[in-house]
Amino acid sequence: MRKFGKILLIFGSLAFVLNLIGLLKDNTSDPSGVIFTLILAIVGLCLLFIGNKKKKKVQEKGENYSEIGWGKVIGITFGILVALGGVANVLYKIIVEPQTFTYYVQNMNKSCPMHIDGIGTVDRVGIEDSLVVIHCQYDSENELAEIAKANPEKATRMTILSILLNAKSSQGQSQIVDKMIDNNYGLKLAMLFLSPGELGVTTKDVVATCSELKELRQLVSNNPSQAYKEVVEWQIEMNKSELPVEIDESITLIDISCKDNNIVYKFEIGDDTPVSDFDDSQIRKDILNTLCQDPVSRVDIEKWIVANFGLIYKYVNKEHTDSLDQMFSVSEIKEAFNQPI
Repeated sequence: MRKFGKILLIFGSLAFVLNLIGLLKDNTSDPSGVIFTLILAIVGLCLLFIGNKKKKKVQEKGENYSEIGWGKVIGITFGILVALGGVANVLYKIIVEPQTFTYYVQNMNKSCPMHIDGIGTVDRVGIEDSLVVIHCQYDSENELAEIAKANPEKATRMTILSILLNAKSSQGQSQIVDKMIDNNYGLKLAMLFLSPGELGVTTKDVVATCSELKELRQLVSNNPSQAYKEVVEWQIEMNKSELPVEIDESITLIDISCKDNNIVYKFEIGDDTPVSDFDDSQIRKDILNTLCQDPVSRVDIEKWIVANFGLIYKYVNKEHTDSLDQMFSVSEIKEAFNQPI
């Protein structure tokens, strides 16, 4: 027993120190090796302690104390360690590995290609050093992709803020940015823009360090209105090319803007209907019901509520000489949003 204890204590202590040094150098490493070797060292110490007590008792009785030879001890210890290693490996794959960030990224990669709002795809996701690298491919003939190509740093910032705002509006459920921060990883967007004809491809890489991700998360936590305003203004810039949009024969959406803490939709009345006709309680109710029952709109409305944003429907006549504002407070939007669909 004493010999088993000595081997386990020496082996466990040395392995514990080496694993601990590795963990301190890279705190994103898996700590299971440190825990396992520490347990081995403790077991070895216990066996040595018990063996010494047993030897002392036998010697006090005047009897001879005998132990098996070192060869057998080493062989048995090696066999036990191999068996324990096999069991530990199985347990790691079943229990520990699915909880690791590396495993999470690998699963994301298995989901590729993933579509990006009709403007491109995520081809693959991986880890390089302390960065999660997302490889994106965009079609440069798409106007939205061209805007991202012209200002990739801003596009990256808006993407991160959007993810964080989505996480905040979904009762704080964990998202990829939170996982990156919690595991001390930064983000790298490796963007590839496909151009038609002989123009070939354009590549742009944007890196956001872990500290930069933390700053953005802090912004969303402390000032969600400001964070959402940034995102809305960027989305408006991205979607300006799609305006005007005809709602029906007499109403056209001509502009979307962000004013103070309100999202402003501006509609032009194309016929001779006076804008005062839109000052109606039933119209107000219909607007909110339509928005809050549409699954796509609900995603934005949920963020409006978090960011404490109101809504304004601005109606103007075709000469733009008369206008009417239908204003919806955050409390009105929240009440309508919480109604059963």
